[in-house]
Amino acid sequence: MNVLLLDDSDIVLARMCEVLADVSCIKEIYSTKNIDNLFSILAVKKPEIVLIDTSLPDKSGIDVLRKIKQISSIVKIILVTNYPTEHYKLMCKENGADYFIDKSTAFETIPSILEKECSVLAD
Repeated sequence: MNVLLLDDSDIVLARMCEVLADVSCIKEIYSTKNIDNLFSILAVKKPEIVLIDTSLPDKSGIDVLRKIKQISSIVKIILVTNYPTEHYKLMCKENGADYFIDKSTAFETIPSILEKECSVLAD
């Protein structure tokens, strides 16, 4: 499975890559800080999972989520946030997010989510 990461922080992208490095079913990890690059990578590499930061400098992660779901409804989306309010979580789910992760308390759950998704894809 291929995974695409979108976050405006080099530190967070590096940390995500580090956390995902031990997930055995990941074939490739692509990362970008740029929304335009995200859609180019999405079109060419066709990742099965996309992790998106909800707070981006030029667009909301929810806007990016909506656009991805318009392009491909089968891509699984994990939104990661520092704003884990119930209202925000509900808004993300209503717009097609498959998972909603609090960066500060649940970041380490991402590998198990990806392992679960790998087993679903394998079936």
